[in-house]
Amino acid sequence: MDSLSLLKEVREISGAGVQDCQNAIREAQGDKEKALLLLRQKGMAKAAKRNDRVAGEGVIMVWADDARQNAFLLEMTAETDFVIKSERFNQLAQKIFSLAKEKSAADLPALLALPLDGQPVSEHLQILSGVIGEKISLSRYFKQNTTGTLAVYAHAGGKIAALAVLSAPNQKDLAFEIAMQVAAANPLYISSADVPADIIAKEKDIYRAQLAAEGKPAQIQEKIIDGKLNKYFSEFCLLEQEYIKEEKKKVKEILDTIKVESFTRWSLV
Repeated sequence: MDSLSLLKEVREISGAGVQDCQNAIREAQGDKEKALLLLRQKGMAKAAKRNDRVAGEGVIMVWADDARQNAFLLEMTAETDFVIKSERFNQLAQKIFSLAKEKSAADLPALLALPLDGQPVSEHLQILSGVIGEKISLSRYFKQNTTGTLAVYAHAGGKIAALAVLSAPNQKDLAFEIAMQVAAANPLYISSADVPADIIAKEKDIYRAQLAAEGKPAQIQEKIIDGKLNKYFSEFCLLEQEYIKEEKKKVKEILDTIKVESFTRWSLV
């Protein structure tokens, strides 16, 4: 990666100023991760959200059955926005998605191998790539089933998609609300208990470095660190996030005793 691209990426991820990013990159000797860590230690950058974006242009398709116990997600990409808006691209995407649902393909390799109009799906992608002159790919495919309730949610014209799975049956509205929450707030974990110990240790080290730089007395640092860690949980843990439709409530309050079994979020923006 050239120096300009590195600077651009560090700045986009950290949100820090150009000069601060340049200084951090120089101090880290061109190591992106070290530069980002230095910026965080100096209080110049926030913790980064998960990068669930796939490079390029594309469309995400989602579907759930009426019982809300089976769902499918499919992402098809090209190199330019012009191509993904073309009729041929969208016709093929819809045909492949219909096939995935009909055959309940186990995973992406299985879907690529399925016959479609006498040819494997993979060959249809190669043919269209040759005709259009751009690489056309099925970048992601996922299916989910549950004995509880699930919901899918698509946003930004098929550029963001989310899937939420709840433990209890017959909770269509609530599952949809949680899927919307996932799409909007982009959590990394379900609860604070799911955050890996090494991530928590790393966050605490960053907070200590920040507090030391600010000259905070050692005897009050741990209390401040606990507060910062709770703030981290409220941003990155679904259950601890503020509910997007009622900011004074946390997501765990609207769920009551119902558990979130899993969630998935894809983004092309």
